[in-house]
Amino acid sequence: MKKYCLLRGVVEQLYKMVYTHTLERCSILYVVNNKNGIDYLEYDPSKEKIGTKENGRQRCDSEDYHHIVHTHPISEYSYPSLEDIWKLVKEPAIKLSVIATTWGIYTLKQKEKFKGLDWINDLKANNFEQGFKDWLNGVLDDIGRLQDKKRSKNINDYILTPVEYQDVNLFLTNISNQMDIEIRLYSWDSIRFSPT
Repeated sequence: MKKYCLLRGVVEQLYKMVYTHTLERCSILYVVNNKNGIDYLEYDPSKEKIGTKENGRQRCDSEDYHHIVHTHPISEYSYPSLEDIWKLVKEPAIKLSVIATTWGIYTLKQKEKFKGLDWINDLKANNFEQGFKDWLNGVLDDIGRLQDKKRSKNINDYILTPVEYQDVNLFLTNISNQMDIEIRLYSWDSIRFSPT
């Protein structure tokens, strides 16, 4: 599977955006270096867009590029939405989607034998697309309940315990096992930098 690394400045910028902006920001990432099979990615400020809020939900649409990025600011849920996940499957050109949240950085990337649209067409042919989306929403709701439980105790509690990170990644593994994409959450504290 393809390997990616965000440059230190990108991670620092995303962290700041999550905690200082009230609306989502989105942009693209571009490759600045490839070393030992790893693409090192930089944020493109010239492509940055500010999201909108409609019916209580935020959205920000970056260009359909190979590597996209957006934030879920402090006012929003700290996990991917159904649309965030489905976009990666529907748009085969997108190889990596990065989502920065209060919990850390999510990476959604295509697996080696990505089928994308063929997979969706199979779901549609078997009248199972909506059923799959309902299942996926159910798993995401389980993650949301974890955030709601934490916030009900302390509205300013944005940090997961190590066990809670494991729980979230188990939910994400369950999703990944059913799809052609891999989804992982990396806590802000666990992100390590390497020289490019």
